[in-house]
Amino acid sequence: MILFGAGSSIPFEIPTMATFTKDFKEAIRDTENEKLILHIEEAINEADQYIGAKIPYDLETLLSILTDITTERIITPPTAILLIKNQTNIKQFRENHNKVAKECLKILKQFIFKKCINPVAEARKSRDYTYFNYFYGALLTLLNGSPLKNIQPHIQNIFTTNWDICFKSWVQYNAIKIYDGTKIDEGGNPVLDVSSFTNGSGGFTCVPLHGSLDLFRKIRPQVGGEYSDILKNPMVFDLFGGEEKELEDLFIIYPMEATGYNEAIQSPYFDMLYKFRTTLINEDRIFIIGSSIRDVTISSILEQVVTEKIRMGAIKNLSDNLEERKREAHTNLYKLVIFTRDANKLKENLRNRSKISLSSAFVPIEVNFPKMKDIEEKKENYDEMIKNIYNSLLTYQIITENKSLFEEIDKYGVNLRN
Repeated sequence: MILFGAGSSIPFEIPTMATFTKDFKEAIRDTENEKLILHIEEAINEADQYIGAKIPYDLETLLSILTDITTERIITPPTAILLIKNQTNIKQFRENHNKVAKECLKILKQFIFKKCINPVAEARKSRDYTYFNYFYGALLTLLNGSPLKNIQPHIQNIFTTNWDICFKSWVQYNAIKIYDGTKIDEGGNPVLDVSSFTNGSGGFTCVPLHGSLDLFRKIRPQVGGEYSDILKNPMVFDLFGGEEKELEDLFIIYPMEATGYNEAIQSPYFDMLYKFRTTLINEDRIFIIGSSIRDVTISSILEQVVTEKIRMGAIKNLSDNLEERKREAHTNLYKLVIFTRDANKLKENLRNRSKISLSSAFVPIEVNFPKMKDIEEKKENYDEMIKNIYNSLLTYQIITENKSLFEEIDKYGVNLRN
């Protein structure tokens, strides 16, 4: 299985959760909205003074608080911190800030949507999916160990904690089936349904653990055409010539640490987590790309499963030296491969969060994926960076030594043969 974290969106110039809040604050600078956002940021950054623990000030935390202020629901922990700091109650805070919070939430969702949809919009306008092919085509062919016309079981299940739809767009562009759990209910509304996460006839199953922002009222084409065809729906604002309405209806977001009771109980949230855990148990090759594994829920599930795999002998003792792990990994029955910018930092962070099994068992591939603009601006450097990343997968026998894959990878514009 593959887990695409928020960092896997960086190559498409989509921010991480923390960077999103910084960019949004800059976008609303010197407005009335900025005052409320700064007020929220200050409270969350002082969380340890009120509850004895830090809470990250990121996009999911901000969305959770703004939704609490504008919706009659049970509040989440970040909002409780905001109230404690202001020595007030939620009723009073809503009365004082509801109007501004609604405006902030509307602008923020538009901001998120535009950022996440922009790479697809650009590809659709130019009919050029070159970069999607560079990133997904070559990478998934290597992870698959064979041409993608025959997708192997160990990469059929895709889990995501990001919100971009670049992967879905690439899959559709290459005429590969995809099951994203979306179906149209009896009332004609799009919903996420875990029973729809099936993969009985090839293709990919894509499970959005942190939710989705593309619940368009249109049945998904499972194969053929382009995924971006669904963006012609009139609910989508002027990015595609539609009307700016009902944008918030496209969002189903489950912030793992900040989620409220209703979002957890009245959603596929727990069902998706159950599928995540059972997939981790049943598959023997796990690839984590662009995730720092900071999410408490996901890291706890990973820790439990890896601890059990160690107990069963599927993971033998690996060296504390991360370079040695790469050479040792091919002997393990269960392989946990993490693509990371700084492997030593990740190892220490996991230990500090008491994820001892994870810290001792993961095999690192250190990467710093280049961005879309690098194709045009620094093509030669870009090719070299891509070669180094993908050749590291081959060199350490983590995936395959099948050199015949090179011809297949060439189709995506990446040449690894020299």
